[in-house]
Amino acid sequence: MYWEQSSRNFLLFLSTIQRLLREPDEDFPLYLIHGFGATWTPDGPRPLILASSTIIQRGGNYGLTPMDSPEDWISALHPANAEFGRRIQEYNPLVIHCPPPRMLSAPDIFAAWTRDALWSQSVHPLRVRCSNTRNQGSIGFPICRHNSKWEISGFITAGHVACGESCFIEIGYTSPRIRLRRWSPVGEVRLRDTPTESSGPAFDIAAVDFNARSPKFLKPIHSGVLNSRATIEEPIEVDITGGASGSVRGFIVGALANFGVKPLTWKDSWVLLPSGVVRHGDSGAPVILPNGEALGMVVSGVIDHRSGEEIFCLAQDISSLEREWLSPRNIKLVPS
Repeated sequence: MYWEQSSRNFLLFLSTIQRLLREPDEDFPLYLIHGFGATWTPDGPRPLILASSTIIQRGGNYGLTPMDSPEDWISALHPANAEFGRRIQEYNPLVIHCPPPRMLSAPDIFAAWTRDALWSQSVHPLRVRCSNTRNQGSIGFPICRHNSKWEISGFITAGHVACGESCFIEIGYTSPRIRLRRWSPVGEVRLRDTPTESSGPAFDIAAVDFNARSPKFLKPIHSGVLNSRATIEEPIEVDITGGASGSVRGFIVGALANFGVKPLTWKDSWVLLPSGVVRHGDSGAPVILPNGEALGMVVSGVIDHRSGEEIFCLAQDISSLEREWLSPRNIKLVPS
């Protein structure tokens, strides 16, 4: 993901927000923002702000609908936040009021398996869990060490699935007929990062090494890594293979430079629709284009408290993960 070829308006928008993150301004309350970046619209890419519910006047009927114009944006603010609105409206952002995000791992007791996922697990296991916390997620992209000859040595998943470095990961098997689950040790977390353990926006990733007895079931699942411009001109169709949802299809409609509320803030992420396309237990799931290029890894979602479904989900950009996290640690994604 890169922003360099975006329009001047986008770059000014991003630099303004990022400067204020470094140098807080009491007239610009950043705690009111859950995320910022860019979104596709029928009229072209537009700056995007995901706003906290505390920014909206009581009695307003905005719910989860976008505030499309600067006038809507200003009129919706509490009077105390009016200066905030005046300073940001010059960039003409699309502002959407939404709840804060949640991680998409699942505690063992709440981990539902769809019919598609049940059949998938019996042939090609996708669900993993931390042996200590029983927190469940999905198998991500296969990896190897830089000095190996592309021999798969493990995989990545979301960092919050594991409880820490050196913890053990188990893989889940199930029978589609009787739905029995069986868990077997598969590897150990070698390296890990999560936003909750960082002072600022961070990646959410764990690199898992297979143990000596691990079954050699993983195969390369992507043909290469796409480094896409963040300000996309049209929605991008993608395939997701999750431990809870199985194989599903969705669309990337935007990108976020930052998303979350301290101490849980992700960086460089894609906005994934439609709502409900992935669910709890899909953290770590690969996001791949129909041509086989890798685009991201599912990490979090925004939940509608009324329905319990994800309004939209986040997939951290895999090219950013590869460039800033995997390569410096001598880890490679294994292509087909």
